Amino acid sequence: AISCVHWADAAPYALEERLINLEAVPEAETEMFALVPPGSWLLHKIPWNEAEHRIFAIGADAATARVLKIRRNAACLCIERRTWRDIRSVTYVRLIYPGDQHVLFARFQTHGATAR
Repeated sequence: AISCVHWADAAPYALEERLINLEAVPEAETEMFALVPPGSWLLHKIPWNEAEHRIFAIGADAATARVLKIRRNAACLCIERRTWRDIRSVTYVRLIYPGDQHVLFARFQTHGATAR
């Protein structure tokens, strides 16, 4: 289990809480993640080929608010991601971002449909 804060311009950007399957990536047990964040490190060690995301809003609890330097119950964007390599689970991560600093954007296009 790893908990870390991502920083941007000397301000907390995101709180990361991650579980790594040590059967899939045993060298993670001794890695300090001092120079490379866990997500980037994992991609180099064992790239995933399947993932799922769950994206939702939460209110910051006291611990999250303290770490992200926001008020308690402030709106946050939460992304939970699970990854696999073939059938083996690699990692689960929960990323929490201050809600007023992030936007989700998606653009969609249909294929084969005609406009009326």
